[in-house]
Amino acid sequence: MSAAVYAGRLATGAPPGLPGEAVSAAQENIANAVAVVGDLPPRLGGSLLAAARDSFADGMNVFATASAGVLIVAAVFIITRLGHVPPTGQEQSVPAGEIDAGPERASPPAGVAEER
Repeated sequence: MSAAVYAGRLATGAPPGLPGEAVSAAQENIANAVAVVGDLPPRLGGSLLAAARDSFADGMNVFATASAGVLIVAAVFIITRLGHVPPTGQEQSVPAGEIDAGPERASPPAGVAEER
């Protein structure tokens, strides 16, 4: 995703007057853009390097934003769909109203007063 944004932004943001081979090589990745700069006149090379740097930053920003969106969707899914599942290794809790009182806490038989 970031590579596509990088190549697209560099295609539209490359300085005019660059040889086609230089633009094609620079669009592949930023390392090629840096390598191509050495073969160009200083003014054109500097412009290409600035355009490549900006295009790379734009590509990374788009990727980071998309990744954050995916993480938010995953978090909402986990909270809404899997929130009731206990963690691995932990016993499942029983709601308070469903706990068996056991013989020591059993209610006294009918007609017998409870001791306090």
